[in-house]
Amino acid sequence: IRQNEGFDSDHVERFKAWFEEHDPDGTGEISKLQLAVVMQKLFPEMVRDLEEHKRARAVLKEVDADGDGALDFHEYLSIMRRIEDDENELRLQQERDAVAATGFSHTEVGEFRQIFQAYDREADGDVDFTEVCNMF
Repeated sequence: IRQNEGFDSDHVERFKAWFEEHDPDGTGEISKLQLAVVMQKLFPEMVRDLEEHKRARAVLKEVDADGDGALDFHEYLSIMRRIEDDENELRLQQERDAVAATGFSHTEVGEFRQIFQAYDREADGDVDFTEVCNMF
């Protein structure tokens, strides 16, 4: 798992398929030309948001270990790790803010989480209408 930036084999396979879509020549790299398309997909707000654009450039600079401006698969996994970690941190902060705003205790939040997880049958982090109906 360490060599794959902490991703399990299922994630790696999905990322590999996506990577290969953007490596049409099969060189094992996403070229500079394709990189703009990939970065826009990974950081969709970078076109409209200067801070997001700066973040995307910083992440790319950080993971482009050899500095060639192209991404090999390991560098791509590094970007995906960074994006996933940032998303997790944002979700955690939103949860902290929501808990603070509601005034629920740590125990109450744990109980709500258990109920939510029990009815989130798809384990996708959302409770859809059918799942809400099943609660009642």
